[in-house]
Amino acid sequence: MPRLILISALFLAHEIFAQSQTPRNVEPEKTAKSSCACAACMEAELSGNPEDNVSAFQITLGPGFFLADDGYHTIDGLKLGLLASGGDGVVNGVEAAPFSSSTSTVRGLQASVCANFARCMEGVQFGLVNLVGEASSFPVQFGIVNHARGEAVQFGIVNLLPDSQFPFIPFFNIN
Repeated sequence: MPRLILISALFLAHEIFAQSQTPRNVEPEKTAKSSCACAACMEAELSGNPEDNVSAFQITLGPGFFLADDGYHTIDGLKLGLLASGGDGVVNGVEAAPFSSSTSTVRGLQASVCANFARCMEGVQFGLVNLVGEASSFPVQFGIVNHARGEAVQFGIVNLLPDSQFPFIPFFNIN
């Protein structure tokens, strides 16, 4: 179990570092595609992702290790990680992996045994550790440790909402 947590932490740290290096010069505003107003959603939608680069299914070995395609896609369906899943893309549906799920923008369900990370999240996260990087459209998080910027509903032992009136409340937190 400690190895599993260490591997997930390494994948997650890699994703957090890589995404923190991405320029964020897009003004947040709502678009017809999304109800989320965070810069990550806007970047993902405006970053040259053509409509023909949409898939219903994608398999990854780990963040940045895509099988049978070039990697950046909008997934309208299922993104499945054999070990971990991640990348700078958009998932409209389900992202699942045993160790870590960490796609930039997720609208739907993000689940893994160990850790989940999304810069912009609209939906539900299930895992031991759940992180949402920017203000999103009210994600719901179920885990041991939950952290989100902006508005969220959290169920877990350690629930952190730094932008909230009550930044830490165990078991249940809402902003």
